Amino acid sequence: MIGIRVVGIDTPEMCGKCKQEKDLPRQAKKITVEALRSAKVIELRNTTRGKYFRIVADVYVDDKKLTEILISSGLGIAYDGVTKAKDWCG
Repeated sequence: MIGIRVVGIDTPEMCGKCKQEKDLPRQAKKITVEALRSAKVIELRNTTRGKYFRIVADVYVDDKKLTEILISSGLGIAYDGVTKAKDWCG
C-alpha cells in the first residue's frame, strides 16, 4: 500500500490535542475507506511529489473528489498547502 496526500484538504490529526480532534480523524478515515472500497473507479489526478517527497494528488472516487466528500461531511476544510487554518479543538 502507498499513502497519498490528498490535495486541497486539511483534516484533524490522529494524534490530536483534545478528544474531538482524536475522534474526528477516525470518522474521516472511516468515510474515506468506505468511499474507496465501494468505488468502481479510483483515479489520482495532478500527481506530484510534496515537500516531504510524499505522493500528492487529487483523488477521485467514481468521478467525485474525495476532498469534496470529506468537506461536505464536516470532516475537513479547504487547505492551500501553506497554513493550517483550523483549530479542531476550539
